[in-house]
Parts: sequence; structure tokens; C-alpha cells
Amino acid sequence: MPKESTKLQAGKPVAPFSEFDINQLIYLSQRDATFVQAVSDTLTLRENNNWRWLYSTDRTLVSIMDLKRAERIVSTNQQIMLASLALLGVQFDQTLKVLNLGLGGGAFERFFSYYFNQLKLTSVELDNRLIELAIKQFAVESASSKIDLINNSADAFIQQQENQNYQLVLCDIFSGNRHPSCIQSPDFYHHIAKNLSATGVLAINLLPADNKQLLNILVLIRQVMPWTLIAEIAGTRNIIFIASKSPFVKGPLALQHAKTLSAQLDWDLTESLGQLTLLPNL
Repeated sequence: MPKESTKLQAGKPVAPFSEFDINQLIYLSQRDATFVQAVSDTLTLRENNNWRWLYSTDRTLVSIMDLKRAERIVSTNQQIMLASLALLGVQFDQTLKVLNLGLGGGAFERFFSYYFNQLKLTSVELDNRLIELAIKQFAVESASSKIDLINNSADAFIQQQENQNYQLVLCDIFSGNRHPSCIQSPDFYHHIAKNLSATGVLAINLLPADNKQLLNILVLIRQVMPWTLIAEIAGTRNIIFIASKSPFVKGPLALQHAKTLSAQLDWDLTESLGQLTLLPNL
């Protein structure tokens, strides 16, 4: 694993979504009563009184939506990825340009369209079935002026872009439990960096096969985005990297941004920020 360096100090931990129990949903996913429809050979749509979710046969929850508060982010992975908002110093009343590589069940789309009025979000998804499902079952607005839904691979799409000046690029792309080959390609990160603004940020969720693969990906990212934070998700093999071409805002300022945003959120963003470790400069 990469050597640890400075830990950002978290605020007092808050226990959001006390009613949310991932193990309970995994258990319920094996009960006929929650079945809604088969999406593919490996994915089923499930629902109870509180939640709608996509369940994979490898016993993982691909996407979760709170039926009463669709904009809520309940995944720890996604909460930590959104700590990048504090590093950008952006507030909800400001303009934000985002690229999301990997639509899934549309959690980011619901979050951003709810909280940001001045939003330009481009969402790229290879599987057209997931796009249709996100629209029909996961409250993603296909006709929204804020969101463009693109049916394409992340790699092909980003190669076609030039100087888009995205403030935030989110990347969460899997085929089952595996990443597409572009995740281990230097060109992929080169094109992402080329389309980030000068202070823009990449937040990527990884499920590396081993430490060697993780280190190889880290090297590729840092060749073009040398300022990097890492978070290991407890109880999983997931790793979050947040990377930028420019230095991040200082820790105290990032925490202040996180506190300001947290006042309008359902979870404590300072806790998410505090799970990130700043890696030493190259």
C-alpha cells in the first residue's frame, strides 16, 4: 500500500442514515418479496417500503435509492468521493461543471440536480439498460437541462473531448467486479487531466485485484495529476483516489468548506473528508 502521510482532521463523527443497513438489504435481496424485475443475468431490481436498489449475484449492492429522499447519498464510497466538493471550495449556489463516468443507478445525478441550480452534468454509461433503468426506476430526469446522458464507454467518450474544463470528474466504472481495461491505461488519465480545469479534481472508486495493481494505477494517475488523496473503505477492498493537477486547498480551509456544505446535507462531509490521506508529493 502507498505510504501514509498527513491525515486531514475530521469533525465529530455523525452517524447518518441510522435506518440504513447494507447487510439487511443484502439479506432481503435473497427474498422473493423484494423482487421487482430482472435487469440482466446478474442484476435484479429490488424494493421494500424504504429503499429501491440494484442487487448483483455476487452479493453486492450496485445502487441504492431512498424512496422518501431520492437525492440522499447513502453509499460510503460516494460520500467520500463527494468530499472533493470541499477541496474545490464550491458552494451549492455556484456554477458547477461535472463529468460522471459510470451512471449506475443515478445517485450522483439525483444529488447534483437537487443541490446545484447552476449545474452542467454529463453522465456517461456504456450499458443502455442502466440508462433506461435510471430514468424509469431511479428518478433520473432524461429531459433535464442540467444533465446530459451519453450512451458510450468512458474511454471512448473522454478521448473525444478537448479542454472541457470540468471542475469535477467522477469515475466509478465496473463490469461485474472488474474494471474495464482503460483503468490501467495512461492515455485514459491523460485525457481526463486534459479536460479538467486548472484546479479541477478527479474522484475515482477502485476495486484493485491486489496491491501491485493498485500501485500501478496510482503511478498512472500521479503522472498527470500529482496531488493525490487516498481512502480505504473499511470492510471492503474499495479504494478511493482524489487527484488534481494543482495543490489542494489547505486542510483547515477544506474543513471549513465541508462544514458549510454539511449544514445542507444529510451526512457530515467533514467525516468523509477526514477519511482521506494526503500522499507525499512526488
